[in-house]
Amino acid sequence: MHSTTLRRTFLVAGIVAAFIGALLGFVYLKTKADLTQRSDRMIAAQIGVFAELSPERRLDAINEHLRQDPNRVQLAGWFGSNGRRVAGNLESLAPDLETDNAVQSAVVDRADERGREKQAVRLIVRSLPDGDVLVSGRNVDEVGEIARVVGQALALGLVPAVLLCLAVGVALSARIRRRIVEVNVRVQRIVAGDLRERLSATED
Repeated sequence: MHSTTLRRTFLVAGIVAAFIGALLGFVYLKTKADLTQRSDRMIAAQIGVFAELSPERRLDAINEHLRQDPNRVQLAGWFGSNGRRVAGNLESLAPDLETDNAVQSAVVDRADERGREKQAVRLIVRSLPDGDVLVSGRNVDEVGEIARVVGQALALGLVPAVLLCLAVGVALSARIRRRIVEVNVRVQRIVAGDLRERLSATED
């Protein structure tokens, strides 16, 4: 009886842990997807602003946009019709990028005052009527990091839940074991001839 109760306790704890683990996985993926969608909307809004500006104001807007990015997650580029960079921190315009104004994933070369580095980004590339090309994007590591923080915070609830389940199971198992021992002692006394001992019809 004691071992059976313990096995059931561990089984229930395992089921609870699996359920919470699946729930955490769902929350992580949902959070990441929502953050990615929000980031994509910000990219689309930003490139729309750049496209509407005059060339002089566009140059200032891109430079100011990048200056206000201490975490280096923003990406912006303005390229002439000949492919030369006019402004921004995107070193070059990769030929495999689609200029269809749709959000896409890519690995690009970022170049700024801190040097060069490759970044995995989500970006939009838009062709302008005069042949110039605009690029706006964000580092995807930012989204992944935020989603991981949320997942880790939720995972902190997994350990207490499993431990609580185990504690309750062990407590119940100990109580059942004590009742079994008491019943066995009474039975042995009755068998030994002590008819004053009686077995309760029900157990508390």
